[in-house]
Amino acid sequence: MDETIDQLETVETSKPCCNLPRMLLMGLLVVTGIAVCLYLVHNSTQIEPEFYSVAMSVDEQTYRAAGEQFESELLQLNTDVRHQAAWRIAFSTDELNGWLAYDLPKKYPGTLPPQVSDPRVAINSDEIKLAFRFVATNWSGVVTGQGKAYCTDLPNQIAIQVSDLKCGLIPLPISQWSQQISDGCARSGIGLSWSEKDGDIVAIVDLPQQILDIEDRRISITGIELNENEIVLSGNSEPLSGRFRTSNRQGSDNDSPNSVK
Repeated sequence: MDETIDQLETVETSKPCCNLPRMLLMGLLVVTGIAVCLYLVHNSTQIEPEFYSVAMSVDEQTYRAAGEQFESELLQLNTDVRHQAAWRIAFSTDELNGWLAYDLPKKYPGTLPPQVSDPRVAINSDEIKLAFRFVATNWSGVVTGQGKAYCTDLPNQIAIQVSDLKCGLIPLPISQWSQQISDGCARSGIGLSWSEKDGDIVAIVDLPQQILDIEDRRISITGIELNENEIVLSGNSEPLSGRFRTSNRQGSDNDSPNSVK
């Protein structure tokens, strides 16, 4: 009887030792699971949208020619607005990407934040997409945003309604980027505020008049149209002198005793 009790005590005492391999195995599985999750998250941030992969595969000479076409059309617009009260210009996706890929880094270095490189766009009749490489201290990947762009009721004010923002397959909250975007616009002299529409975040961009004016002409943007692989901008042009005379006359009227303050 005593021998049996001793055997039972021996078995009970050895139980923790028997569980040790199982505990080690469970710990190993947990660590492995975490590693796999981190690996999958990292790989998810590296996935590129198809349009971006295609755009990044275009050779430099093709983009250089497209960028030159983009600037040639801007020069033509510069001439047109001097003689036309209404203007319109269309840019293809290839022209925009050519300018972004070739002209932007060479002619305007330092314009983009140091963490951002290789921006490319895609346009269809419903939305515009923008993707770029982002490299930070703790993570990197291809950030993609998509949404709509349209003019508001105010002159030279553009609304960008963001419907999706993600790095690879990982969604990104726009709130984490809004302040950085606002600061970047402020450094460029562009006003930016934030609003909401249909559950989406909307960036309200106020374009400075001094950027739009061309010598003796006051330029305003009144329309944005998104077509397949094309964006169309339209607006008005008028002599600066006539606009100033109107402004001065309105100012004089507002200074009259009967004007409402």
